[in-house]
Amino acid sequence: VMLYIYFYRDEHRLILKEISTKMSSSLIINSFPLILASLITLVYMRSDQIMLKWYLGNYDVGIYSASVRLSQMFYLIPTILGSSFFPAILNAKVVSKKLYYKRLEALFGMSTALGIIITILLYVLSDEIIELFYGLDYQQSSAVFRIHVLSTVLVFSGVIASKWIVAENMQKFFNVILFISMIMNVFLNYFMIPSYGMLGAAYATFISQLMASLILPAIFTKTRRQALMILKSFNSFRTYILLKSLR
Repeated sequence: VMLYIYFYRDEHRLILKEISTKMSSSLIINSFPLILASLITLVYMRSDQIMLKWYLGNYDVGIYSASVRLSQMFYLIPTILGSSFFPAILNAKVVSKKLYYKRLEALFGMSTALGIIITILLYVLSDEIIELFYGLDYQQSSAVFRIHVLSTVLVFSGVIASKWIVAENMQKFFNVILFISMIMNVFLNYFMIPSYGMLGAAYATFISQLMASLILPAIFTKTRRQALMILKSFNSFRTYILLKSLR
């Protein structure tokens, strides 16, 4: 945890001036929901592989993990997109709420459009991609890969939504949503892996992601706007109009 420490320079020496206990305490308290969210996400992202090993063994985990690693490579794109454009969106919040949400919805639209394009390409070329990266021995991963990439659009929207959640200081609601989704993921894996194997784990991931990004936020009044913005982002023409008006 970073502490706010003030320094002053005496010639070429860096001397400790003051430690603000109040500031450091505030920083620790405010960062706790984000730390908790990281821990929940870690369990959420690994529960399918842990339960696959429990039910089916190392071989199936290896095949499944190969497809998961490939699909998750593209999750970096919305992170870069959000980091690049979100400062401008936060600046707009100071100017007016209308401009703030106009820019935010445009970013949701761009992220969703990219997610859809990437999902279609990965789904159609799944066999070729698996063969290119892993060879013919891993062709069994293709079916898992196709199901797993369906979550791409939801993940892209979810990354942008998480930035909005932090900007609006609603981390507590975010953690509740993550925790419920994690429990749902474990629950689905418990019932689906024995019946459907690796495909069951992939379907469980997709359903849990749908819950986390769209269904659960729609239930809470505070986060309902997230669900609405994600649904609106699937209207590419509306996104085009928004981007055009922001020029």
